[in-house]
Amino acid sequence: LRHQRNKIMDERIKEKTRKDSELQELLKDKARLDWLADVDNELGGVILPRDIVERNLHSMRDAIDEAMLIESTTGGS
Repeated sequence: LRHQRNKIMDERIKEKTRKDSELQELLKDKARLDWLADVDNELGGVILPRDIVERNLHSMRDAIDEAMLIESTTGGS
């Protein structure tokens, strides 16, 4: 019984560690996107179709979402 509990606890610890690692990667991605989307950023940039950018001047994220949606529905063509 003790062995089973230890095994269960080990699995829970591994799962939490995996989730923590995934969360850290997501937070890094968020920081990257925040940096790219910053209107005062003069170093980095994103290339998107002009019409998409013009429709989404309020948000780089929305522009990226629209480009991704178009690509997923048209197969990138």
